[in-house]
Amino acid sequence: MKEALLKFDIGGLKLSISAVFTAAAALFNKVPTLLILFMAAVAIDYLTGWVKAAFFLKEWNSQTGLQGIIKKAMYFVLIGVAFLIGYGIKTIGTKISLDLGFSIYIGWYVTAVMLINEFTSILENLYVIMPEKVPIWLVKALKVTDNKLDNTINGIVCKNQNCEICSIKDRCNNYKTKEE
Repeated sequence: MKEALLKFDIGGLKLSISAVFTAAAALFNKVPTLLILFMAAVAIDYLTGWVKAAFFLKEWNSQTGLQGIIKKAMYFVLIGVAFLIGYGIKTIGTKISLDLGFSIYIGWYVTAVMLINEFTSILENLYVIMPEKVPIWLVKALKVTDNKLDNTINGIVCKNQNCEICSIKDRCNNYKTKEE
């Protein structure tokens, strides 16, 4: 346990330094607020998840921690890809004299959805750590919001497709909703 605390302290120091640089960038309007909120939520979620796993569920180990870090890193990759897609669509529109500037909002939409996801996870972690203090209605409200957003996007993306032959049906929220 002492080793885990030592690793956390070093990680916490790096996280604190990153937070200071991020706050400074925000202060000089170099990083949008939504992105800063997302970065803070990711850090808080990882911290609360670590506390929950290590001290309350007694399930924390280095493999679980590494998987959590990889998962969080992939969130940033996902957001980056969403912005690249939006930028690519906008650029193609410019080349063919079509205003597709709205497509840059693809990245912001993905960021907002991921932020709601992180807030939900933080509240779920806190509910395990201190169940008497976290209002369960708040966790449920965030889950409902998250499901509404997912179902709306899945309805747009998967419209008129045959879910039975789709290659990602096992991971698709739209397909899971149809099964229930």
